[in-house]
Amino acid sequence: MCTNTSNSEIWVTILGGIIAGIILLIVNYISKKIQEEKDKKKVFDYLRSIVKDEEGKRWVSTRKIASYNKLPENRVRYICSIHNNLVLSTGDKEDMWGLQGISRD
Repeated sequence: MCTNTSNSEIWVTILGGIIAGIILLIVNYISKKIQEEKDKKKVFDYLRSIVKDEEGKRWVSTRKIASYNKLPENRVRYICSIHNNLVLSTGDKEDMWGLQGISRD
């Protein structure tokens, strides 16, 4: 069996593969960003519902946030660290998160 494959057919195949790879990368990136935004909203809404401007209610632990939202603790740390309205406690207790303007001005 003899096949005649021209150079242009080879380049079309290569180019098609490259385009498909780029499309997959873009779809994967968009999917991750959408999930990130969903997680940010979920964590922020939870903190907004329980953080109060009262002694002992300004900060929430990573573990408590993770448990309530069914997210891994590392994911909660990441989400809280990139959210503009969430702040990390710099006090004695480590790994505590609060709301900008309530927990810390």
